[in-house]
Amino acid sequence: MFFSAGFLEKKLNNYTMELNEKFIEPIGYSKAAEYLKAIVDSPVFAQMDGHISGVFKAEKLTKWVGQKNVKGILFWFCNSGSSTIPTLAVQKIMKEYQDSSDWLASLLPNRPVVHIKGLRMVSDVIKKNYHYDIPLKDILNDIQNEDPLKVNAFYFRDSGNVDAMRDQFRSNYSTNVNFPFAYFSTAYGKGSPYFEQFLKQGDVPFIRYYLGYSKDSVFTGQQIRLILAPCKADGSNLKDNECTPKHLEKFNGAILLQNSWPPKPQILTE
Repeated sequence: MFFSAGFLEKKLNNYTMELNEKFIEPIGYSKAAEYLKAIVDSPVFAQMDGHISGVFKAEKLTKWVGQKNVKGILFWFCNSGSSTIPTLAVQKIMKEYQDSSDWLASLLPNRPVVHIKGLRMVSDVIKKNYHYDIPLKDILNDIQNEDPLKVNAFYFRDSGNVDAMRDQFRSNYSTNVNFPFAYFSTAYGKGSPYFEQFLKQGDVPFIRYYLGYSKDSVFTGQQIRLILAPCKADGSNLKDNECTPKHLEKFNGAILLQNSWPPKPQILTE
């Protein structure tokens, strides 16, 4: 049976789209706790000295997500100087994600071009005093009941500094990340983009992040995973019963964003 190149390309694109959707579907706190349990049980947790969380104002991201030319939010994993404690730099991106090793490798903090002072660094990095044999239920209880926190804004970083810091992170965690970033689409979602739904599920003036760990084979070489949690005005996490009625009708509780791209390079075309 003969298939044209155009037919095969269309089939592949449809397959890729279906698989891509799977990677970025929201999760609840229970699944997030599993990712955190996995990182606590890995050598990465000690290397990071427990600094697997942080929080930042959502205002800038809310503005970016609402811009039609913005295709995604890019979070760079960074280390400062000789430290292995991670932090995040954030920028908007005008390019749709491409599952290509060449495209992934071409992404740099100054490419694609962003507006002046377009890169922000998260200033509030939080240490988690978890221990190796901590029960999963204790992690779940902790992230559902985060203490209120006074949140600072992002601070600006130029692309040269971020370029050096993300290279440092990649060097420190070379067995866990091929590409030192997490790309969250602002376009994909069922009904409306997931990032938009995330920001509108309740009063979400802040966003808390967690660094989790996935043992799924699709993330081989990219096991360190970024999870975004909705955060209230007092700096504590949004609870299920604090979501808007409209959101609860659709999701039955608070959602977190996870499974950012990239997965294993070229996995979608194998």
